[in-house]
Amino acid sequence: MKGKRIFYIVICVILLILSAIICTADAVEKGKLEGDNIARTVCIVVAALIFLARGLIRTKDDAPNLTVYETENKSHIEFAFKDQGQEKLRKELLEGIHYFTIEENQKAINKLEALLPHCKTDYDFVAVELFLANSYESIGGKQKAIELYRDIVSRDPQKSTAWSNLGLIYKNLG
Repeated sequence: MKGKRIFYIVICVILLILSAIICTADAVEKGKLEGDNIARTVCIVVAALIFLARGLIRTKDDAPNLTVYETENKSHIEFAFKDQGQEKLRKELLEGIHYFTIEENQKAINKLEALLPHCKTDYDFVAVELFLANSYESIGGKQKAIELYRDIVSRDPQKSTAWSNLGLIYKNLG
């Protein structure tokens, strides 16, 4: 996102410089500013500012498509935060998964840890803790990941993903 903003700022600056060159060149050539030149310059400046605003303001199109995470992780989150009135919590879970997926693990950890106090069912805890453990593991927090995976398998002994991830951590630790 940072690179995209820089791109928009650079293009805006180029357009503003172009408008200044046009205005100055006409004034030097004719010895005065003419109305059509001022109008062109104003149009370029307005276009540059609209372009900049569009680039810096996050739109709905820029938001992640959370439906993809819903589908891809169905087996892990199918029943998490599914009660009526928990739509916002479900969305927070999907945003945490999004951050984990794009490797913004600290954001994922913050988002998912904030969900823990809202977990009511084992489904809620298992879904949140699984992605939280994955995020901790990705940043080198193996001990925290082990604690979370152990909690998951105590809640759901059939959760093969947690067993597998726990086994891999232990294998890597020797």
